[in-house]
Amino acid sequence: MKRQLKSGHARLKTKLGLPDLELSPDLAAGIRRVKSAKKLGGRLGNWLTAEEARTLWQLPDPATLRGKRDRAILALLLACGLRRYT
Repeated sequence: MKRQLKSGHARLKTKLGLPDLELSPDLAAGIRRVKSAKKLGGRLGNWLTAEEARTLWQLPDPATLRGKRDRAILALLLACGLRRYT
């Protein structure tokens, strides 16, 4: 599959008249990482600890349909950053 994609890509480049550009090993070695945006400040609010989040998520009964629904809602809220007093 990879070979087919690669050969299809090469055919497309040839058809469009694009040059065959390859990154030299020296240039590749000089690229260490891409700088990301600086994170400034801290988190505001009163956040749950990992243990509190796990305990809260385990409260609904997973054997019932309502418990599965509640767990799904809690998982979404916890993934989005649920705070203690929200």
